[in-house]
Amino acid sequence: MARLARAFPMPSPVYRRGGYLLATEPLTLWWNGREIALTPLELGLMHLLVVRGKAPWETIEQRLEMTPVTRCTIVHRLRRKLEAAGVGDALQTVRNWGLRLRVAPEERHQVWIGADERNHFLLAARGVPAL
Repeated sequence: MARLARAFPMPSPVYRRGGYLLATEPLTLWWNGREIALTPLELGLMHLLVVRGKAPWETIEQRLEMTPVTRCTIVHRLRRKLEAAGVGDALQTVRNWGLRLRVAPEERHQVWIGADERNHFLLAARGVPAL
């Protein structure tokens, strides 16, 4: 069984929500096919938001092991990087609760999980519509 696992390794999960594509091995974020350079903490925050769509402050601080001051700095820097990449106002602060990832209403619940980024781009190059 171990030989079979080495011969056919499981692909790393890829998450898609709207124009975002997030690969987990290594953790990488794309927006409409363009990679966005982010720090590990910023990628961790985007991982939470792409997978869940929203996250409370307590979960963000606990999962990413950060203080509220660090959290504010990371959110500010992430907003600037996403705006520079052409995403626009992607992060919505929900007062006294947390963050929500803004995507178009028709794409809000679209989360595609599976394969790895090579398979996704191969399918896109062949004209297969995104799930």
